Amino acid sequence: MTIDGLATDYHQARMGCAIWWDFDLDRPSFLPMHIAWTVPDVPFYPFDDEEQQSWARRYYRLKKACAPGPYPDPARLTRRRARLEAEATKVFERKHGIKRPRKFRGIDVRIRGTHVRITRAKLFNLVWSKTMIRAGADLGITETALRGLCKRYQIPLPTRGHFNWKDPKRRPPKPALSAPKKKEVRLRC
Repeated sequence: MTIDGLATDYHQARMGCAIWWDFDLDRPSFLPMHIAWTVPDVPFYPFDDEEQQSWARRYYRLKKACAPGPYPDPARLTRRRARLEAEATKVFERKHGIKRPRKFRGIDVRIRGTHVRITRAKLFNLVWSKTMIRAGADLGITETALRGLCKRYQIPLPTRGHFNWKDPKRRPPKPALSAPKKKEVRLRC
């Protein structure tokens, strides 16, 4: 969420103007000469104070570094803007006492139009309590999609025929859920 998300459409439009603003109260450079200009009596949103103005000034300086042509690395400029906006947003939220809900750290995917949101531990328990077809039906996805999801999030699966044992005590034991391992990146030479 950026500062733009905290404001109305009107403020978002003013924010767009502020990005291109010259920080020169005489006249913005992007404004055609035949249009009259008056000094704004209120600061541009979100420039409520000097601290919030600083991030936009830094972004503006970076953008003007390659003027009049386009910036040579637009992806870098986008990342930089996002980082500066995130900084300014945190300052704004701290100052105004805004608290965000905690980020969901489980599995949150969309499989063929079906939204699946579940934690790793709950998915592990679900897979080991029922057959794959029934567990997939509970989530609204196919058995194959469920197997792929478990493989992606490194959740051990029961062997084929695990639930065919008449006596549950004779089934192979359920393993412990280990922390997911980081995938190694292999470079081809």
